[in-house]
Amino acid sequence: MEKIGGIEFEWLGPRYVRSKSVGELQDDETVAFLDAVEEQIKSEPYFIWEMNVADLTGLTAATRRTMADRLQRLPDRAIAIVGAQFTQRTLVKLVLTAVALLDKSQRNNKKAFFPDSASAEVWLKDYASSHDGGA
Repeated sequence: MEKIGGIEFEWLGPRYVRSKSVGELQDDETVAFLDAVEEQIKSEPYFIWEMNVADLTGLTAATRRTMADRLQRLPDRAIAIVGAQFTQRTLVKLVLTAVALLDKSQRNNKKAFFPDSASAEVWLKDYASSHDGGA
């Protein structure tokens, strides 16, 4: 597992990243993480992200802007948010709402909240299967 500041992440496949965020995320670590994601998926038609936010305590305003700007530039995606309580759900919804507002295209972007990684993985694999034409 790789670590950039408060973000631990690993690639479970060429399009599948699993991350865990701890503490309040800062802009520089978010930029570095999204740079790594963009580099990995730059030639992919979509990607899937399992985002564990159970230990996330906050996002700076700059981090929220950076995430919204950078995510809308990436390809189609499915984001499974794991372990979110009310505060974490609110933080993630702020970012993903901003992404939706910035991205005027009708791309195939999905998000859902899950209590655990196992249920998130099933949903993400289903998204991948449908995106690959059932392959």
